Amino acid sequence: MTNFKCNYNDFLFLVFILAVPFIIADVPYIDDLARLAVGYGWNQDGRVFATFLMKVLSLGYPLMDISPIPTLLAISALVLSGYIIAEVLCINGRISKAIVATSMVSGPFIVQNLSYQWDSLPMALSMLLIVAPMALINHRLKFIISASILLTLSMYLYQATIFAFPCLAIIYLWNHIEIKSRDEIVRLLVTLLLAAIAFVVVYKISTLWINLEYKQTRAELVIFSGDPISNFLSNTQALKEVYKPYFSSSIGRLVLLSYVLSVITICAHAYSNKNISAIIGIFIPPVLMVIASLVGILIVNAPVSPRVFSALPISLLAIIIIANKSKYSFIIIGLVISFTTIIQLYAYVNALKSEYALQKSIAFQIAAKNDLYNKHIIVNGVAPLSKSAEITLKHLPYLKGSIPVYLQNGWVWGRQFMENEGLIFKEQYFYSPDFDKKRRGIINALCDIPVTNQNNHYNIRSNEYTIVIDFKKTQCN
Repeated sequence: MTNFKCNYNDFLFLVFILAVPFIIADVPYIDDLARLAVGYGWNQDGRVFATFLMKVLSLGYPLMDISPIPTLLAISALVLSGYIIAEVLCINGRISKAIVATSMVSGPFIVQNLSYQWDSLPMALSMLLIVAPMALINHRLKFIISASILLTLSMYLYQATIFAFPCLAIIYLWNHIEIKSRDEIVRLLVTLLLAAIAFVVVYKISTLWINLEYKQTRAELVIFSGDPISNFLSNTQALKEVYKPYFSSSIGRLVLLSYVLSVITICAHAYSNKNISAIIGIFIPPVLMVIASLVGILIVNAPVSPRVFSALPISLLAIIIIANKSKYSFIIIGLVISFTTIIQLYAYVNALKSEYALQKSIAFQIAAKNDLYNKHIIVNGVAPLSKSAEITLKHLPYLKGSIPVYLQNGWVWGRQFMENEGLIFKEQYFYSPDFDKKRRGIINALCDIPVTNQNNHYNIRSNEYTIVIDFKKTQCN
């Protein structure tokens, strides 16, 4: 790519369409609750560049709440990544480029990454830094140097996105398999491998002088664990449970149908052009989905939070790209994925906003009718979903893990949620794992604590020292 072309009106329009629901909702999301109170960074996760970046934007430490600036910049970074990919893959036309750009916000889980008012920017920027070197791939030395540096910086922003690099490399090689000779393809492959090796070397050298504070539970690989086979099978099963709701949903089925149309397009193209090598394309989307999911397979006790699959949009992009052998298939599939992406995003954000408002209403209702001062707070069960969240999850069940219910059992974020609203001091809330033994003791003796208030959603049991918010509405004989 020698001259990068991007219609700035289209770019700004896409950023606006994709960012506006998050800006209107203005809902803090999980880790945001603690950053609102403390303003800490990500050094404990080895993401030192993420901390540095947000420290610069916050004009120092602790980090300030400057939302929605990180969200706007995050979506801008992803859309820009899409435009760069479109140029690198020689995708022409305003609509076609906009489709590729929108696909960078596609997939079942990227909405969680964008929900964080602080973390959305480092995670999105990590993708842009992986995509950017591809613009220099025809200049071997520049590509290798830029890739080794930018991929290293990406690792210090958000490690899970690194799997986007092999995904992009596979798409690029396949996209050029018909227009380049075998020797040229081999040269490209060697260039990509050299860039990967250079990245590993630069990253390893950087770790010698950058003090990483990885949590061991997030760094131990399955292959080096005491029982690699058992851990691998356990992670694979957990991953299956993550994806199952997606492919049983209406959007998941539309994506599968789009993939089928791409396969038909590739087969028809290969037959009419007598080019069997193009058939390789039918395997690319599922292979890329596996690669993008490796973070959930390779790490012991892998985090299966949706945000770690940040490279997954590349696999949906691949469905669009392999259909590019037919202009009509490309446009149809691209519009389907773009449309479902926008519908999913708006439905999700509205459900997120509605659920947060409901929990806030419940918390204030409890505080208004009960004296919480100097009493231990225990939550038993799970707060109800809002009607908006219920309807959204009926259509899009895979989003369940992305819509947090803070008032549930001993989840630590319930404490932060109530503390941020000024309802309790943090020492009052019994959360897991720090207060598991005390929680279990109180819950096991729940019937000894009288019901002092109740409604359709919960019972309040309280005595001189304790208030139990009982969403299970436990019945005692």
